[in-house]
Amino acid sequence: MADHSNIRCMRCEAPIPFRPGAGSRLCPFCGTINLSREQEIAAPPLELKIDEIFRLFQLGQQKSALEQAERMMQTITDNYRLAFYRASILLDMGRSEDAIFALIDLGGMDGPSALRADGQAKLAEALLASQRVEEAQQAAERCLELMDGHPPGCYMLARTLMEKGQNDQALTLLKDTVHRLDRTWRITHPIRPTMYRLLMARIQEHQNKPQDSIDTLQDLLLQNPSTAIDTVAKAARMLGLALLKMEDRQRAAQNILEQASMLDPENRLKLLDALKQACEANSLDMASTLERFKEQRAKLLLEIQQALTADDEQGIRPEQLAPEMDLTLVHQDADLRCDRLERAALRLNLPRFDRGTLYPLRSIEDFRRWVGAWRLRMRLQTLRKTWDQSHRLQDLHQAHEEVRKTDPRGQLKPLKQRKRTPPWTHWIIAILSMSILAMLTFFFMAGDRYLDHFKGKLMKIECGKDGTACVLAVATGRAGMKRYKKAKEVPSAPEGWWNQWRHGHIEADGLLHYSLSFTWGDLDTKRYQSCLGKPIAKLPFTLSPLCGLLDEETPNDSVEPP
Repeated sequence: MADHSNIRCMRCEAPIPFRPGAGSRLCPFCGTINLSREQEIAAPPLELKIDEIFRLFQLGQQKSALEQAERMMQTITDNYRLAFYRASILLDMGRSEDAIFALIDLGGMDGPSALRADGQAKLAEALLASQRVEEAQQAAERCLELMDGHPPGCYMLARTLMEKGQNDQALTLLKDTVHRLDRTWRITHPIRPTMYRLLMARIQEHQNKPQDSIDTLQDLLLQNPSTAIDTVAKAARMLGLALLKMEDRQRAAQNILEQASMLDPENRLKLLDALKQACEANSLDMASTLERFKEQRAKLLLEIQQALTADDEQGIRPEQLAPEMDLTLVHQDADLRCDRLERAALRLNLPRFDRGTLYPLRSIEDFRRWVGAWRLRMRLQTLRKTWDQSHRLQDLHQAHEEVRKTDPRGQLKPLKQRKRTPPWTHWIIAILSMSILAMLTFFFMAGDRYLDHFKGKLMKIECGKDGTACVLAVATGRAGMKRYKKAKEVPSAPEGWWNQWRHGHIEADGLLHYSLSFTWGDLDTKRYQSCLGKPIAKLPFTLSPLCGLLDEETPNDSVEPP
């Protein structure tokens, strides 16, 4: 029994979960198909040799794989799997007609039903490549007869239906297929799940349903983190062109296509052509946009160089990391290399990403495209939040309008025209406001003394060293003692603050301190020198105490404040 505890992709070395019963394991990160053999020791030597042909084919060595397959077929003519692999290699090399003849010849050979279904799905693909749509549909239908729900067969059938203009049937078939992809399928050439959604978006575009296509492409980009970079670029191009058809989102389309162009600087996927269309729609200069695009690519390369050399122990300078540099020079071990790239991604402010997508990267340029893909997702996520908020606001306005039209209580009453206010009323309001402000300021600075009233005997006049800030010390007797007790009582908070404000300048023996200093000036102390030892009184709503208003024969203890 083979050890499946630590299975890795033979191309990118990423960990792959083992699924018992599956014919092949599709690497979710690089798309390489890895054969799944549960008992390698018991496998005949012939089967292992055929496995080697398939391995060379998946590693991109089609010529070597084809030579070995044809060499073996000179002596072995009845092996369905060997003949099927040879036909698949021919199709991958672009020899569609040769592949079609080889796949048609498989019809006269015996083989497992699952493998024969794979052969019919591959025949449909080859016929579609040769624009033979009707025959491709028949091959796809034969595939589904051999294995109901065969995912590649459904994919090829949906493509043929789309080519024939039967978009509704194609879309329904794809939606049903996407829901069945989680099942274990014993197939040789599984198709990456994102390709189904990409085809769905293309069909919705043909149906003239741009919003449905936009939603599908957004889900593909935001909910499938293992999507290949080329697929991200294709989806972004389709999304940008779909947004260009909506007048209120043409600027967003320009934004998305500018960021997506980072993934296709050579225009291999026609992203720069799409960017040119966006510039024309937004009345922007393509030459200046390309200059800005080149500056952004150079800036991103510098950021990546600095992030990769931040923890380098060998003292490598950032400018030594050229775009074509092989990432295996960073580290030969795939896991340690991904650790290094992961730390660099965190330094580049990418908080969320799929670590597995780092394994297929082979050069600094690949890493630059990888960073651009994840920044594209971040920008799209921000735009999507903005659009969702706008949609919620529109729904709220629409619901309000419906209620207003159907419910009589929701009818808006006509507003009465307000009478024009005469200009002189503004001056009155300003004068009153300033007066109130002046009164509040006055009471804040001297309100306690303005409201205070007392009678007693002037005992002394206390002044500062410079002869200013003078205070009258007045003996008020029992009345002052009562006021002192009232200030020290602790009733409810507002009343306690009021008592402290009114009576807080009196001591326990009834001695009252009255300050003669004010913000606007001080009272003259000479007028009170002759009052020492004599009666003195202060009336409410005044600021200056008066001498001699208290009869000298009247004892101080009988004086009480009202």
